[in-house]
Amino acid sequence: MWNRIPRVVAKLLPRRFGLSALFFVVALAAVGFAVWQHVSRPHGPRLVGTVHDHEGRPVAGCTITLWGGMATRWKVAETVTDEAGNYLFWPVEGSRSWRESSGSEPGRASIFAGVTVEHPHLVTRDHRSWRDIEVPDVRDYRYVLDFSMEPGGFIRGQVIDATSGSPLEKVHVRLSMPMPDAAEFTEYTFTDAEGFFQSAALAPGRYTIDVNDPRRRYPLLGNVQVAPGETAEVTLTYDRSRTPPERRALRH
Repeated sequence: MWNRIPRVVAKLLPRRFGLSALFFVVALAAVGFAVWQHVSRPHGPRLVGTVHDHEGRPVAGCTITLWGGMATRWKVAETVTDEAGNYLFWPVEGSRSWRESSGSEPGRASIFAGVTVEHPHLVTRDHRSWRDIEVPDVRDYRYVLDFSMEPGGFIRGQVIDATSGSPLEKVHVRLSMPMPDAAEFTEYTFTDAEGFFQSAALAPGRYTIDVNDPRRRYPLLGNVQVAPGETAEVTLTYDRSRTPPERRALRH
């Protein structure tokens, strides 16, 4: 088929142009195709990485999410690891900012993004539920971020009214485990019509459970220990009529 194209084009061209015109047309088409490939190819930096478990095996089906913003965050991109545990964002999306020059380092444009990793029953081995990254806004820059995963645990609970004992619906529950370096593993969920909530996979450790309501100083509901591969069952009471004493607000 392809060897017939020059003859077809030659028939369409006037005879006086001859083979030189044919070669010119072919060369022009090749240049046009190269330009099209260049324009349609993604530009900007890329974020790549591999997710593997505690035994070094690739983990498929991990959801990697990029978040923009600083104080208020919003989802900007999402992908899922393939069978080899690989993922790719190209170009990287997030919040663009200019970093001023410092000492011998010149100023540069950067992309700031939050990164989360979700899996039905695995969590990151460093027990971080959130990462902030800074990627130089340079064409074709390659930023590598790998993740190692381990089995997580779960919390299933019910929130009831402290006075009536009735289940409380749509309570915004926050589950937080402070870490020694001031980082923390944090998850958020809501209670259903029966007052129940179910966490996603959590890093093993002791969790503080409170109501994610800064106006009421994050009312404390209780504490619970989470073990790998197990589900901790808790019943928690919440007195909506009482303003709790001031306590340390955990980081979001």
